[in-house]
Amino acid sequence: MAKKINGIFIFIILYVIWFIVSGNFSLASIVVGGLAAILPAKVISDYFVRWSAMRIVTKFFIFVAYLLLLLKEVMASSLNVAYIVLHPRMPFNPGIVKVPTGFEGEHKGIAMSFLGNTVTLTPGTMTLDLDTESGDLYIHWLDVKTRDPEEMRKTIYGKFESLIGRILT
Repeated sequence: MAKKINGIFIFIILYVIWFIVSGNFSLASIVVGGLAAILPAKVISDYFVRWSAMRIVTKFFIFVAYLLLLLKEVMASSLNVAYIVLHPRMPFNPGIVKVPTGFEGEHKGIAMSFLGNTVTLTPGTMTLDLDTESGDLYIHWLDVKTRDPEEMRKTIYGKFESLIGRILT
């Protein structure tokens, strides 16, 4: 019974992925997607346990939350940078700051790179270097608001650090 449930669960995941990738909901696409999902589901269900499939789904939703947060932060940062650039006095305080991360374990380097790239994608900040030994990122910040490491961490990383940690663990 458990094997059958795992197969059905994997089929549903693959079928949903088919529709996301193809973006087509015609009858032919529904049939081909079903066939394309049923074969791997039958083969994989013997080797793939239910908890790992649930984990993939959970991580997918966390990743979607990450993308939505990234979109929001990019838009907010863009407005902030536009304000600074268009303001007659250009009220900014640029600097290079060393910001600690809380990542540990085997995926520390990957998590730091992921976070560093996220920081670089948001206007007004750019990751210059990362130190996996100490767990610090060196970031050029267009408008340095504080020199306190924890305040910088909250201001620059926000919720990204925890979301990235949840995606990679």
